[in-house]
Amino acid sequence: MKISLSKIKIFIFSILFFIPEGMSTIGETNFITNALFLNNKIIHYIIKLLYWTRNIVGISAIVIYILYRLYNVSYHRSKLKKVEASDILILFGIWVIFVSDRNNVNVYSVFILLSNCIGFYLISRKELLRDSEEYTNILLFVLTILLTINLGLAIKYPNGITTGKDYLSTPYYFFGTKNQTTPILLLMSMLSFLKVKYTKNKAECLCENMIIILNTFIMKSGTGLVCILLNLILNIFFGKKRLGWYNINNKNISILKKIVCCVIILMIGIVFFDLQKKFSWLIIDILKKDVTLSGRTFLWKKGIYQFQKPFCGYGYGHKIDLGLYGHNLIIELMVTTGILGVSIYFLFLAKAFAGPEIARRGVISVPLICAAIALIVGNISEAFIYNISQMAILCYMAYASIRIKKLEE
Repeated sequence: MKISLSKIKIFIFSILFFIPEGMSTIGETNFITNALFLNNKIIHYIIKLLYWTRNIVGISAIVIYILYRLYNVSYHRSKLKKVEASDILILFGIWVIFVSDRNNVNVYSVFILLSNCIGFYLISRKELLRDSEEYTNILLFVLTILLTINLGLAIKYPNGITTGKDYLSTPYYFFGTKNQTTPILLLMSMLSFLKVKYTKNKAECLCENMIIILNTFIMKSGTGLVCILLNLILNIFFGKKRLGWYNINNKNISILKKIVCCVIILMIGIVFFDLQKKFSWLIIDILKKDVTLSGRTFLWKKGIYQFQKPFCGYGYGHKIDLGLYGHNLIIELMVTTGILGVSIYFLFLAKAFAGPEIARRGVISVPLICAAIALIVGNISEAFIYNISQMAILCYMAYASIRIKKLEE
């Protein structure tokens, strides 16, 4: 692979925004450090420097994008009619900061979190529109390295590189707690299937997905296992003739749409109507969990009961019970951002999900749709609202298609 300035830039940005979350727990008093070799001052300084640099880059990306949009509004009034997914995401970020401030939440920490998420999304948008193939290759390369390291450390330290001092003795792996790694596993799998279009190397795709599967099993993530297996099954079924970007008939498009709708209905049914009891054979016999989904159903009921601020919510970081957050995307949005926050976020999702179908051409990317379906399932028992990997998948949904359309034209 020929090295260029743009490739070096993408590589650095990828490293910055995918700093392993587990590293932030090394040496902290609330965690027992198992991987002692990581607990030294040089590594601590490097991690802090990367965090500071990421914050600066994220904020700069937002400022540049806003100035760019204002310029278009001033000199090209026709652009006013075109609202992008990025614009809605920025609006959602402003709303989260506003409601958090109203509820006396530390606005600085919320601002930094949102700057990282939105900044990364905007950088990904720019790179996808410039050269989606190059961006995919480099991002996949970075994730392969990081998840290989995660796998090695998970094997050597089965209780995580650190262990939380909470009542669950939660293990923190290189990439964080086990279920929270689900989006990055899905992102790497999606990129792997997309890359087959460019390289035709199915053996490489198989090896990359084996790294993903091994990570999932070693960390014993129930949510991750369900999502990864679903993603792989859908990719194999719909992409068996040709992987990556390609034309498929209206029947298959209709099937994929129906799957997305069914999964959304499934999420609502489980959260509000205990529909998971119908799948006790899967939850109890195969996944070795209970029908309360490790107590999540009790959290959801308390979350619904706490929905007493329907307009604004309680602000970012509100804990529903015993220091635990909502463990469901809808519940977490309802409680922390209110009905308006839910509406803005789902408007952003709708705009992003509209990306894969291009202007009556019937062109669709199987890996994107499969990853999106698996993400919806993952957000039933977790809430990846501000997760960088989920942001990456949604950005691909919204903007990778535009790049393909331009190439075809």
